[in-house]
Amino acid sequence: MANGTSPLRSPLLRSPATRWITPLLLSAGIASLSAGAVHASEWGDARAVDPPQWEWNGIDLTLGGSASGAAYSENASNGPTRPSGYDDSGLTGQLRANARIERTLDDGMVLGAKTNVLALHGTLSDDRYGDDTFEKAYAYVKAGYGTLELGEQDGAGAQLGTTGPRLDPRVSLDDPDNTFFRNPLTDKRFDTFFRPYAAEDSSLNDAKINYLTPRLFGAQLGVSYTPSMTKEPFGSAQGTDRQNNLIEGAASYTTYLGKVALGASASFLHGSLDHATKGHDDLTDWALGVEAADTLAGIKFTLGGGYRESNGYAFQPGAAFADGDTHLAHVALLAQMDSWSVGGEYSTAKINGPASLSDYAMNAYQAGLGYAVNTNLDLSMGWQWYDYSRSTGTFYNGNNRINMNAGFLAMNYGL
Repeated sequence: MANGTSPLRSPLLRSPATRWITPLLLSAGIASLSAGAVHASEWGDARAVDPPQWEWNGIDLTLGGSASGAAYSENASNGPTRPSGYDDSGLTGQLRANARIERTLDDGMVLGAKTNVLALHGTLSDDRYGDDTFEKAYAYVKAGYGTLELGEQDGAGAQLGTTGPRLDPRVSLDDPDNTFFRNPLTDKRFDTFFRPYAAEDSSLNDAKINYLTPRLFGAQLGVSYTPSMTKEPFGSAQGTDRQNNLIEGAASYTTYLGKVALGASASFLHGSLDHATKGHDDLTDWALGVEAADTLAGIKFTLGGGYRESNGYAFQPGAAFADGDTHLAHVALLAQMDSWSVGGEYSTAKINGPASLSDYAMNAYQAGLGYAVNTNLDLSMGWQWYDYSRSTGTFYNGNNRINMNAGFLAMNYGL
């Protein structure tokens, strides 16, 4: 399309005169909708929908999915190539489907398989797996000794990692599925070079073997083995600087201290470099997370966050350097009362690469208000701020610094 714009974007919303008014109008609209919904909370719960299920000959099939979307209005800072700043407004979203099939044996052992599909998505909405259509496809066995998984699935670090509470499952500073910042030079997400996620996830959804213990006395352990950075089971990735034999371990612990619920996690991953070129190294990636929740005066408060460090440049597992590292810290606070929630997030990151690559720094903030219509449908509105800088080169505004902010209205519907 001309100028890389979406047909969903309105010229009125792109007008500089309305870049601040638009989010306020959008916020007023969702506030009115939420105010009406609060009087119909009982109706909303009654209309909640369960995912369809079928059973025959002891085999259970469950189909599900989710739809998320957001309206947004974005503004970026000035620069020599864009003296009046860059304004953009529009819609984005994604549609997912999933299926699970299980058979429970007489001794209680469960055999199953599951797949997640990213069926449709906008330019600013995708996943952290490299825009896969099949996000996950794996078989599993559940028994008293734990769970064994084989196939395209998250590693133990991502499954057990704690990174803090979320106001919206798809809109966050941490692993954002929906973003509101577009690079006009590429017509792609601005954050394609660095997608912040405070859980260790360098094995992504590459084919692997996972083993997760049952949770005993509040503790759960997990280990993963990823033979190569491919989606084929026991395949072999080709090319230089590929990580093979990725081994990761993770631990999660939950307990109570009086009325306060506490949780913590730790994980570590190591990869072995194959066909190395100068300056590259074996991949290391580790993360820590904590979370605490308590209810005061009828309001549940949850505070948590995570810290991650890797020698993968911008957390890219295929770009591990001997003299580089990437650091990310994320913290979030969520307050919930009945169907309402208010939340805030802060993330800060530093990407240090070898002399041939630019170093980056990022500071980001988010504040928002949410309302759960029922167990299927959530609504949220809020604002995001991002500040980026780089040691060499320029961003699309022709400067080595860029500041971006956006107001958004979002919805999520899931089965």
